[in-house]
Amino acid sequence: MSDDSASGRNATPSTNSHARTGLLIAVIGLVAAVAGPLVPVLVARSDDASGPSSSGTVAVSTATTAKPTDTGTSDPSDTSDNGTKTTAPPSTVEKLTSLIASGQGSLANCSKYDTTEPQPLAAVKCDTTTSDSLVPYVYSFESQSDLDDWMAGEVDLYGTPDGSRCKAAGTWTGPWSYRGATVGELTCGWFEDSYSMSWTYPDQLLAVSVMDTDAAALYAWWDSVPLIF
Repeated sequence: MSDDSASGRNATPSTNSHARTGLLIAVIGLVAAVAGPLVPVLVARSDDASGPSSSGTVAVSTATTAKPTDTGTSDPSDTSDNGTKTTAPPSTVEKLTSLIASGQGSLANCSKYDTTEPQPLAAVKCDTTTSDSLVPYVYSFESQSDLDDWMAGEVDLYGTPDGSRCKAAGTWTGPWSYRGATVGELTCGWFEDSYSMSWTYPDQLLAVSVMDTDAAALYAWWDSVPLIF
């Protein structure tokens, strides 16, 4: 096809007697010159890396074959290290200490406690403003079943109830109340050389546990300064 296009492009009629033949050849050559070389010329300009670049053909070919990539882009939400991340929500420990601070009682200076028990969602140990020896532990739970499982473990820890109440330093489990209204469950008993009391707040999914070698002093503290949330 390229040979035809070249001969048609250079053909010129030699005499008037051959005008009709020459005209026909010229027309065929013109068509071949316009249509025939078009594809080869475009391909040659696109694929010939050593020849001069064509601002029209090569540029269009490059733009068409290039594909967008994810390189260098980032998700707008992935901004944890650039200083623009919003303040993290309060942790479970912070929520627990805030709840303790908003309640009534003598707890103070609560700090995180790393418990090995599986049920608590968070745990803190606190000072108490009315005793230098007591260290109450406060636990929060995700569900009522987790709270019940934890309390069952406390009951098992103290052993079989002996019929005596906590006031008498006995081993006992039952409901506890405040101002005539039942609040939760209370269990108490001896563990090794210390007397322990543990009680729950089902409405808040909380529990508190305290132990001391002086059972009478522990019960007096519990009875005189009730913790209400």
